[in-house]
Amino acid sequence: MTNSGRIGITAISPDGNYVAYSQADDAGREGLWLRYVSTAGAVEIIPASTASFFSLTFPPNGSHLYYIIEDRRNEAPPTPPLSHPDFWRQA
Repeated sequence: MTNSGRIGITAISPDGNYVAYSQADDAGREGLWLRYVSTAGAVEIIPASTASFFSLTFPPNGSHLYYIIEDRRNEAPPTPPLSHPDFWRQA
C-alpha cells in the first residue's frame, strides 16, 4: 500500500476491490483512506485529525465500510457519506 510505515489498521472488501486503512501524517494524526486496488488510486475519506480508528470492516456485499472512531481531543471532522461516487466505483 505505501512505504511510509504509517499504516494502522486495514480491511479488505470481500470482492478484493477495495482496501481501507488508517494512516498517520507527519504530526501523528490519523486519517482514513480507501484504495481502489485495480488502479492503486486512494482517497482520504476522513481527513487526518486527533482521532483513532478501530475495527475496520466491510459487510459481506462490500457496499459500506464500518469502523469505530475515538476522538482523543474532540477534533474529528464530520464523517462523510460513504455512498458518495468518489468513494465507491463500480468494478
